[in-house]
Amino acid sequence: MTLRDAVPDLVLEGVSKAYGNVEAVDRISLEVRRGQFYSLLGPSGCGKTTTLRLVAGFERADSGRILLAGEDITHTPPNRRRVNTVFQNYALFPHLSVEDNVSYGLRQTKLGREETRARLNEALRTVRLENLRARHPRELSGGQQQRVALARALINKPAVLLLDEPLAALDLKLRKAMQRELKKLQERVGVAFLYVTHDQEEALTLSDRIAVMNDGRLLQEGGPRSFQLSVFTAGANCIVATALGTSAAIGLRNVGRKTRTAFDAFMYMALIVPEIVIAIASLLFFVTINFPLGPIAIVTTHAVFNTALVTLIVRARLAGTDRSLEEASADLGATRWGTFRQVTLPQLFPAVVAGALLAFTFSFDDVILSSFVSGPGSTTLPVEIFSQLRFGLTPKINVVAVVTLSVTVTAIIVAQVLLRREARKVYRGVR
Repeated sequence: MTLRDAVPDLVLEGVSKAYGNVEAVDRISLEVRRGQFYSLLGPSGCGKTTTLRLVAGFERADSGRILLAGEDITHTPPNRRRVNTVFQNYALFPHLSVEDNVSYGLRQTKLGREETRARLNEALRTVRLENLRARHPRELSGGQQQRVALARALINKPAVLLLDEPLAALDLKLRKAMQRELKKLQERVGVAFLYVTHDQEEALTLSDRIAVMNDGRLLQEGGPRSFQLSVFTAGANCIVATALGTSAAIGLRNVGRKTRTAFDAFMYMALIVPEIVIAIASLLFFVTINFPLGPIAIVTTHAVFNTALVTLIVRARLAGTDRSLEEASADLGATRWGTFRQVTLPQLFPAVVAGALLAFTFSFDDVILSSFVSGPGSTTLPVEIFSQLRFGLTPKINVVAVVTLSVTVTAIIVAQVLLRREARKVYRGVR
């Protein structure tokens, strides 16, 4: 790696911008590296477009520094910065043709006619607009206008391309198509993109790195892979813990009292022991047996904790079930599997669902266990958020946890209501 490659293309160091008493951008610090697709994600008014305008030079920072390829451009005028912008409304010149729009920047540099023509043809080929070069913006579709804006910005070979929600004006089908095209274009040209969006799905689809903003502050920063890894490990843990916990709860009905007591002690121990102890013990265990750290290690560690949780929830539900129903099923010729599937499981369903949702939530929300056994390059979203926080302990992952827990409680309540209704129907039928 050369020294030039080691220097980020764009660096913001504690950049702030206020309009009166309103802090539009509050001490933002970030790095965009060469060839990276970096997204600023957040709701309207969070400061992401202002940040983009500060980089472009349309606004002046009140404090902090903006570095482009190691050069301080904080006070450099827009026309002397090696960045170009794709505006939300594209800002195409209505009186100029496609080729005149695209070559507008080159004409300001007094580039030779032959080189201008060569670069213009290359830019039009890149966005597949060679046959529309004579048209005016009003004669183009939304997707075509967007490609003209991209070509106009890229033809100057900027160090960083700034994009202010360029897909927001397109309909859903075209937006999806343009997302794929935009990502392919970025990979082909190799230019760093600083992309503003309020669409989480869009950010996850396109980005190599995402910064979440709110109230002018950068709350968290990470790659989309951390989110995907969290969903994978939480989902796998949900399946493993639910299967083991349900099986254990049912199996304990057929063992002696001493065995149940010992198993209960083990289950409660897993819940009572501090997470940090389980995390350290898990790490030492995996290292001792030379087991690779990563997603499988995370799932295994989470399952130790969550299997106990699921077991206790399902056992509590089993205590209220009628064993004679299973005996009646066997008496009518059903196998053990048939009895479990048709009689036992329907009665346990609310508890199984509740245990599965809690297992998923605790796994997805976990920081301590994952941070010890995730391994290099396998950081989960909560760990990534926690490690990247810059402005106080406000991890957005807690919102996900609260929502999922709320869904769990609601599912339990709904299931209980339905079961009571069924019980009333049975009671009335008996009468």
